[in-house]
Amino acid sequence: MDDEGACRGVMAWNLEDGTLHRFRAHEVVLATGGYGRAYFSCTSAAYLHGRRQRDGLARGPAAAGHGVRPVHPTGIYGAGCLITEGVRGEGGYLTNSAGERFMEALRAVSERPRQPRRREPRDTMEIREGAGVGEAKDHIHLHLEHLDPAIIRERLPGIAESARIFADVDVTKEPIPVLPPCTTTWRHPDQRSYRGRQPDQGRRQ
Repeated sequence: MDDEGACRGVMAWNLEDGTLHRFRAHEVVLATGGYGRAYFSCTSAAYLHGRRQRDGLARGPAAAGHGVRPVHPTGIYGAGCLITEGVRGEGGYLTNSAGERFMEALRAVSERPRQPRRREPRDTMEIREGAGVGEAKDHIHLHLEHLDPAIIRERLPGIAESARIFADVDVTKEPIPVLPPCTTTWRHPDQRSYRGRQPDQGRRQ
């Protein structure tokens, strides 16, 4: 940063030998990665906690896309490990604290003409309505135990292994605790702030 607060380049740390390097630039793009760890349930690496975005935005650059936060319907509770929707294609189903297969009711509603689609995952809505499972009622159950174990071994071996490792669950005997995880996050420069700017504006000749 120069005396006027403008970014004129970056300082880089070489992790191999510990040396510092200075790179001058007309413009700098902060490629910080996502900020999924801001959420309890996510698939992001441990270092993607949002502090880099916070530090960058504190310097004043224009940004947009703050709300871009796709989620997957099912991830292992507490770990965020994804459970493919193919599980339900093989016959798996979700239940709330009352044992209700709530997705069946949602399917009936979605088939009505001119019914608006809810963008929020239905399992999250069940939890917010107090129908979650567990002591904190903060997740739901995904059932596979009714399926033939041979089908699970043949078609869903990775799911069975992930449930055993991350949830200590035998899917042939008990349901998987699941919660929608945040899968991706991003922010990008607000392109509107660059419209109408002359090529040499803001640049050091």
